[in-house]
Amino acid sequence: MHTKTGLRASCALLIGAFVLLSTSVAISQADDTQGAREDKPEAGVDGLSTPSGPIYSYPVRPGSPEWKALRSHAEMVEVCQVPEDILENMSTAALVSTCLSYPLLGEIFAFNSTQDGIDTVTSRSNCLRALLERPDAAEELLQLYKRMSPSGFDKKLSLLEKGEYAMDLAYVEILLAQDSLLASLERNDRIVLLREYMKKLRSKNQYPEVYGHFSQTTVVFGMARTLSRIDPPNFRRKLNQDSKLERFIEECGPLDKETAAEVVRNAEEFIESAFPLE
Repeated sequence: MHTKTGLRASCALLIGAFVLLSTSVAISQADDTQGAREDKPEAGVDGLSTPSGPIYSYPVRPGSPEWKALRSHAEMVEVCQVPEDILENMSTAALVSTCLSYPLLGEIFAFNSTQDGIDTVTSRSNCLRALLERPDAAEELLQLYKRMSPSGFDKKLSLLEKGEYAMDLAYVEILLAQDSLLASLERNDRIVLLREYMKKLRSKNQYPEVYGHFSQTTVVFGMARTLSRIDPPNFRRKLNQDSKLERFIEECGPLDKETAAEVVRNAEEFIESAFPLE
């Protein structure tokens, strides 16, 4: 029987293992210096935004006697549904926070690919389905992501706690990479998002003890999906020629160094062309 605490701990330990095994995606020294200037807003997802309207508080939570009394995964899914009348009247900002505190959200990492995971978990969660249908969900998530800082964690945290902090970023990156949300953004906002992914990657690379291969995978996945929506000619040609890159964009499966470097290179080239004077 899974619990959110168990899922978060398992995923955080997985991140910690990847930290020990991985190396950062190559980015120039000048780019790393620029990334170090990133502002440090409040840390983590919790407390980052002040949603208009109340956030739903799940009445049965992992670790509680009621949760321990549940006898099946189906029962866990059922008690984590948000009442429809509350869902319909919830602001999008509050809905984002409600989704990010969904007790079974960590299950997205329990499947063969992360995209398969988010698809399956979304099919079971009425709050996630509602979020993906909101016309302003992508903009709300983008504003949240801009306020998040990979460097904002408490340096005294344990490796497990740092892994949980990294997971908070990963959740937002995966949600922003969903096709329905990317499709709802204007082209200029997609460019802003691509640039934000690059900033986050540069910042993550300064803390390899916290952000290993797993954390790079989610940000490069978002970067690749956003590039495919912006559709610069060079990236389109590469995508047509590289089945491995195409599969990664579809699934968010295993990420190798060559694919990561290709995505980052194309993103850097596009950003430089979009912001030539910076």
